Amino acid sequence: MLAVRQLGERHAGYGVERRHYELVGTSLIWTLEKCLGEAFTPEVKVAVVGNLRLPRRDDAGGGVRVLVVDESPERAEILREGLRRAGHEVTASLTSPVALLKTIDQLQPDVIVIDTESPSRDVLEHLVVMSQHTPRPVVMFASDGAPETIREAVRAGVSAYVVDGLDKDRIKGIIDVAVARFEDFQRLREELADATLKLSERKVVERAKGLLMKTHGLDEEAAFALLRKTAMDRKLTLAEVAQLVIGAPQ
Repeated sequence: MLAVRQLGERHAGYGVERRHYELVGTSLIWTLEKCLGEAFTPEVKVAVVGNLRLPRRDDAGGGVRVLVVDESPERAEILREGLRRAGHEVTASLTSPVALLKTIDQLQPDVIVIDTESPSRDVLEHLVVMSQHTPRPVVMFASDGAPETIREAVRAGVSAYVVDGLDKDRIKGIIDVAVARFEDFQRLREELADATLKLSERKVVERAKGLLMKTHGLDEEAAFALLRKTAMDRKLTLAEVAQLVIGAPQ
């Protein structure tokens, strides 16, 4: 992921070369996970990796790292030439999606570009798994323009589905659009997850307030004040204290 590689970039002053940024970043996260154990929660990982705000490589004049999947060597070469012309780095070129997940794990490309006559069930299943575990922008060039095929590809995680549009002069623009759409979609997913979490926490707090009002004869304002004071005293979140209240013997 970009953020992982950017974490490695912070150590350039220690002699770390550009081609090793991703490896260094991954190693640092692995070390933190082993040292902190259970304390290395998803929230901590987000704080270490997800909240980095360093310039992207393409913003600094470099290209993104692209993994190509194409069963046709001739068309794969057209793709590679177009990508190189656009200033992007082709990390690898696969002829089938069988090794897709393993290759992504090893090379950490920024974008996946797939060229196919029509996306097979095998290709779509691999993309679904990738989208769940290590989401990335996916550009798919295909000859099949059937609406249902396009819908299935988009549901599997394809950011841009281009029918009969494999033109090396258009590749850069298509990838730029795919990356922008992917980032917008990821932001919306994060906002939805955050809103869902807040709603869930609010329900827990409301339930805890109700229990305090019933068992201690408090009004709503006093019950909420008690929850807030307990959270501050114990250095817990309001939702955590509310959960303790709900789980406590009445």
